Amino acid sequence: LHDALPISQTKMIHFQQRKCQRMEQEMPDYETIRAAVAGEKWALDKVLACYGDEINRLAMIKKRQPDGSVKEEIDEDLRQTLILKLLEAIPQFPIEKE
Repeated sequence: LHDALPISQTKMIHFQQRKCQRMEQEMPDYETIRAAVAGEKWALDKVLACYGDEINRLAMIKKRQPDGSVKEEIDEDLRQTLILKLLEAIPQFPIEKE
């Protein structure tokens, strides 16, 4: 019932352009983004936290139950794939060199 992997380029572009979903979670500041691009774990964790709700939304699938009803749940494999794609894309983020 969900799109087959690999993740479509359109879906990834849409994902990468989305802002943080949670109102209390601000977009990472410039220094955090620079640190994430450089591979700093604390910064990567902050970026992942920012996009956590969006990752979960994109990983949501509909699964038919034995009684015929449909239940929405997070596909953990798809969720991990989205996280990996984001982590792979972060070092390529265009950022000004000092």
